[in-house]
Amino acid sequence: MALLEIRDLRVSFACGPAGGGRGRGAGAAEGRARAVDGASLSVEAGEVLGLVGESGCGKTTTALSILRLLPPGGRVDSGSIRFEGRDGTVRDLLAMGEAELRAFRWKEASVVFQGSMNALNPVQRVGDQIVEAIELHEEVEREEAVRRVKRLFERVGIEGSRAKEYPHEFSGGMRQRAMIAMALALGPRLVIGDEPTTALDVMVQAQIFRLIAELRSELGLSMILITHDLSVLGEVCDRVAVMYAGTVVESGSLGQVLEAPEHPYTRRLAASFPRPGGERRLPESIPGEPPDLRRPEPGCPFAPRCGDAREECRETRPAPRELGGGHLVSCLGGRRG
Repeated sequence: MALLEIRDLRVSFACGPAGGGRGRGAGAAEGRARAVDGASLSVEAGEVLGLVGESGCGKTTTALSILRLLPPGGRVDSGSIRFEGRDGTVRDLLAMGEAELRAFRWKEASVVFQGSMNALNPVQRVGDQIVEAIELHEEVEREEAVRRVKRLFERVGIEGSRAKEYPHEFSGGMRQRAMIAMALALGPRLVIGDEPTTALDVMVQAQIFRLIAELRSELGLSMILITHDLSVLGEVCDRVAVMYAGTVVESGSLGQVLEAPEHPYTRRLAASFPRPGGERRLPESIPGEPPDLRRPEPGCPFAPRCGDAREECRETRPAPRELGGGHLVSCLGGRRG
């Protein structure tokens, strides 16, 4: 099997009453919003998967579900998340107890959180925060943990002596590099990057993506790179999964999804970004609004915003279909429908 397999994942959050509507007949729970609604994806060993979609589509919630780090009010309602360990044993992450989870996090899978200034403790030295993670998971002397942190810093392009400094003494790019060093501290097989270049200028973004590409090649890392910016995918990704309203609507290789998209949402999403060297005009936005997650409709969630929608699209939830070469699309119509 793949290193990571997520199948039919459903995650909801407590919220206000959903009110009336067709969604009740579709199984919507009163007072809960379904942030992830039947998402399925996989990551092969050594592969970088780009997880893309507009804000609120379920990208981060899916990633947090892998590490069982959902905030209060969130819960996994159904589905499976399976991970192949170093010994070849396949484990169901949703069935793990707290002790197993503590051993799994950072050792097998880690995350680079969005917003490095908020992810780092402002009153602790940056190096000490990484040393703490090493000491909690491995039986090593503090001196050895400190040496490892200095080597990690140098690996991500920061002088080892700066491990003694506080987060506010680092620039935004350095803080993000430190977060990458923290994610690599225990040699995980899977690293999740939750929009790791948000709020960084384009030059620093390019440096971070070069660093990610180098580390991936050097360490054989598998990665999930979460973003809403399609322009960054070509830097490091092998495959792309496009999410909308909590489900994966299209997935495939970088070329399949970006150069020959088949789902109407993917096509509109790709068209909404300007292309370097292309016609100088304001890109066309996607009309309408995302669906109310408290009242999931029975049909395709993109149907109300889709110019190609038919009546059956509003009544039947499309299942993924294979277009060849691992290219999957969840659409009843489309150019090949």
